[in-house]
Amino acid sequence: MPVVPTYEDRGIRLDPGLNFRDTTRATGEMFGSGIGEALGSVGRGLIDIGQAVAEVKDLDATNEAKDSNNTFMGGARELSYGKSGYMGTSGRAAVEGLEGYKASLLQLAKDGAAGLSPLAQRKYWDASNVTINNLMDEASRHAMTQRGVWTVQTSKARVDTFRENAAASWDTNDEKLDVIAGFTELQNIGGLLGLHADDLADQSAELISGVYEDRIVRKAETDPIGAAADIESQKGFLLTDAQNRLKATVGEAALDKTTWQDGVAFAERKRKPADAGKPLFAEAGADATGRAGPTPERALLLGRITGDDAGKVLRLDSNFATNLSALMDDAPPKLRDDIGIRFPESEADGTGRTVDLTYKGESLSVAPLQLQDWARRNAERYGLRMPVGGAGGSVVAAADGVTARALAPSSGQIDKHLAAIADPRRRDIARQAILGTLEQQSQQELQQQMAAKAELWRQVGDGVAPDQVPFSVRQGAGSDAVASARSYAAKTLAGPLATDEVLLRDIYLYAASRPEDFARLDLNDYRDRLEGSDLKALAAAQSAIGQDSRKARDQGAELASAFDLAKTRLEEAGAIGSGGGESAEQRQLLAQVQNALYDDLAAFRKANPSTRPTTADFQKMINPHILGYYITPRPAAESGAGKPVRFGDISPNLRDSIARQLQQELGRQPTDGEVAREYQAFRLAQGA
Repeated sequence: MPVVPTYEDRGIRLDPGLNFRDTTRATGEMFGSGIGEALGSVGRGLIDIGQAVAEVKDLDATNEAKDSNNTFMGGARELSYGKSGYMGTSGRAAVEGLEGYKASLLQLAKDGAAGLSPLAQRKYWDASNVTINNLMDEASRHAMTQRGVWTVQTSKARVDTFRENAAASWDTNDEKLDVIAGFTELQNIGGLLGLHADDLADQSAELISGVYEDRIVRKAETDPIGAAADIESQKGFLLTDAQNRLKATVGEAALDKTTWQDGVAFAERKRKPADAGKPLFAEAGADATGRAGPTPERALLLGRITGDDAGKVLRLDSNFATNLSALMDDAPPKLRDDIGIRFPESEADGTGRTVDLTYKGESLSVAPLQLQDWARRNAERYGLRMPVGGAGGSVVAAADGVTARALAPSSGQIDKHLAAIADPRRRDIARQAILGTLEQQSQQELQQQMAAKAELWRQVGDGVAPDQVPFSVRQGAGSDAVASARSYAAKTLAGPLATDEVLLRDIYLYAASRPEDFARLDLNDYRDRLEGSDLKALAAAQSAIGQDSRKARDQGAELASAFDLAKTRLEEAGAIGSGGGESAEQRQLLAQVQNALYDDLAAFRKANPSTRPTTADFQKMINPHILGYYITPRPAAESGAGKPVRFGDISPNLRDSIARQLQQELGRQPTDGEVAREYQAFRLAQGA
């Protein structure tokens, strides 16, 4: 009979054995290698069939045992050497994980035996015990080795803790005690590792150096410049590597901090007067009106005057002149020399607190957008305000005093200072420090003024006369705001406040072309010229821009197109002049029609929230407001209102306008009869 291994010990042996990775394997004899020979003997008639069947059953049990053992060995390999295998652990994790590893290995082996026949189980355990014992031995050796690693790691971590404590408790008794404790722990490590005395001395030096390095790094968090000085003064305690590390980090941080401080200090210097385009007048002192005479600031304005109003420069409010010249001096470099001033007609004998900005002697409206945007968005930093409306270049005094920005270094001075800094990174640091300081100063002033203006208007709204508002509030708000409040109070006493149609239209156009700037507009500045309902609607429009600025820009473009179309239609009707030659009455008429169109467009958007208006929609909105201007009124008896209208009776301009409207509605060119009937229907509706 074939001889197969016999199962002698049903328990699991944990005796040391071979190394699993190097020599452990299940041999053929363990799984009955003689069975094959027995089967061959059956074929040769050497044994009987009954005996062969018994041996085949033994072979089946062997195969079952092999399959389960293969699965177990794969799992054991993953458990030991896989991605998170135990043999890859180190230090404390290896020591504390040993028992768990052994339990998992035994459980894996038990799981492999589940479901096997008794004979297959005996064969399975005979083969698996060898693997288990070898892995248990190797795991025990690994844990013992890593116990030493853990001990050293713990001691080194303790040294680091004492070092950090010493740095944190610098110049105290605790600091000295922590250093002593660190030395003691180093000696402990030396004993564990058998370190030579020289090696132990090196590690002690590293401890001292580490304490000083940690202290300097801690100090650098709040005082990098002082910490950088400590690198030099305490270099006797610092190893060379530590000095190099500190210079590369703390030293650079100190240079950055110095650059920043220098930038802040520069921002707090005084502005140098700009070069004047014309020399100062020979006479000094005050002029006939008592206002201050020539100054460096007025000299700049004299060099930029458009027209022959040089004498008016001397009558400008001194603080206004200072703020204005600073604004012009700080304009974008490529456009700085092209910006000038001229005096509006209202300033013939005015307060000296308003001028019009010009570009190359022309209206500011023809200037590049870069200059227009810069002037409007920066005027308030110089105590100035650019009111909405007109040619767009008007500048008035919003603050009574000279602003911090007008006193601080000019843009030219800043550029020159930055150009002297060779390192690009430090140049950026200096730029951020300078501009950040200037902006902080400006914002502080603006916030104080806005708070004062809000309080002024709150009290005026409650019925307090502007001149009865506390002086400190009026002073903070500025004369411009107080004048507006006085105007508002006087108008409301005389009766309901009427909206200035031209101003309202200009604000609509301003919102259409500059939605972000409109959102920041202080509507109180126009409170004496707009009805409460219009102010409320404008405030809602400002809020809507903050919610969706892209939508505001799209709708602004639509509004501008609709306004242009309304203007063209009125010009065609002869109701207003073309080419900018409108009279005051015609400008009022145009504004009324455009404002009505604004309301119609708002109603259209409310009724059709997902539809963008077309040109045909604009025409339908415009027609009711302008068709009446195509017709010369006649007495009813002469008009023949009920009689048929012939095409030839309609004026050419009116025919063309009606034809365009019908073409957009019908999608084709209308007939002459359709034009005539449309005109007759309009006349009947008007009672003509």
